[in-house]
Amino acid sequence: MGEITEKAYGKINLYLDILRKRDDGFHDIYSIMQLVTLCDEVHIETNNGEGINVTVLNDDLGIPMEKNLAYIAAQKFYDNLENTLVETSTRANITITKNIPVTAGLAGGSADAAAVLRGLNKIYGYPYTKKELCDLGMEVGSDVPFCIIGGTHVCKNKGDVEMGLGGLQNFRILIACSGEKESTGKQYQKLDEKFNNFVDYGISLGFSETIGALMNREYRRSLTSMYNVFETLYEDDENVQRTKKLLYDNYARFVMLSGSGPALFAAFDDIFLLEDAQAVLEKEGIKCYPCDLIQEEYELYPKRPPIKSVYDDVKWV
Repeated sequence: MGEITEKAYGKINLYLDILRKRDDGFHDIYSIMQLVTLCDEVHIETNNGEGINVTVLNDDLGIPMEKNLAYIAAQKFYDNLENTLVETSTRANITITKNIPVTAGLAGGSADAAAVLRGLNKIYGYPYTKKELCDLGMEVGSDVPFCIIGGTHVCKNKGDVEMGLGGLQNFRILIACSGEKESTGKQYQKLDEKFNNFVDYGISLGFSETIGALMNREYRRSLTSMYNVFETLYEDDENVQRTKKLLYDNYARFVMLSGSGPALFAAFDDIFLLEDAQAVLEKEGIKCYPCDLIQEEYELYPKRPPIKSVYDDVKWV
């Protein structure tokens, strides 16, 4: 029997564009994903084989358990154990305490699924490698591999995690949620209609510029080239545009949609400006979440002790 609690941090997109629509219905993306401190908590406790059970607290969506990404992730974990050296009849009771707003473009469901995969992998003695864990995650959702690893990464194709970056730094982040919530799948469908399934679509040129600015630690310059193609769906959304204006009017350095929206993230130079803006928005009935950026990746495996040399104890004369 085992028990563990994992943090499931949300993410924002510092960059998000679409290269093409794939034959399998998914999309090849160009993205830079950044972990933030806004998080759910995922508690996992193994049972004696009573099946996978998922309980979600603070969630008003009412998604059936079998369709919850955390449940699907646990099912994938156990179904593929036959390919490892682990044999077990145990299963898991999973309790998720939601803090990340749902269907907001912050990858809350993907973060929960990733936390389940990381947690179960630790409980059962690390039967899966990092790549295998990410492969399982990809079967659950395109954002799950990044949510398994964390930090700041370039993500391409269906969601493959590629080059790691130092990430956006020197700003405080305020996430503001307004506008109508819709599933990511529906938002992609709207983009397909808008851009003719991305046939002859001209991808934005700011991707390499944003990466270069972040690598050179030119964080303010990176703000000038960040881009999110989903913002084209919100150009006439009064709630989102009003929220964006309020943030800029209250000294946000930069405001952009995260993921498929409708959540916006705003970068502020200091906590005092952020708190003033938060007070203004909350008076207008806009839900806000102050958070920091996370540069470190998750610890997926135990840290190995340093290798001891046979010469370490030799006293040299």
